[in-house]
Amino acid sequence: MSVSLLRIDPKTKETKEMPVSFQRVWNEVWEKAIEDRGLKLIGTCTILHKKDMAEILREFLQVKEYVMTHDIPEKDKEYVIERVDSIIENLEKFWNEVPGIDELDMG
Repeated sequence: MSVSLLRIDPKTKETKEMPVSFQRVWNEVWEKAIEDRGLKLIGTCTILHKKDMAEILREFLQVKEYVMTHDIPEKDKEYVIERVDSIIENLEKFWNEVPGIDELDMG
């Protein structure tokens, strides 16, 4: 199992995923970071809204800052930093590849 961002094309119903994290790392690292930082937009079983893009990116950055400042196993720390950097770099493009998508499912 893993956590991903899911995009559904409104015309074709085709889906595409952007990976966020393996389930174990999500449970052991991401959830702690989300709780610690009081993040409201990202999380499992959430809907991300395009109008909140700037805040969504800030929340992902806060997860990265959390792992950089807490006692996290080095392998998990590197993995989360890589995933966050990739999401920050590619989220807007991923969202805009299909016109008319205002929401992404995160889960």
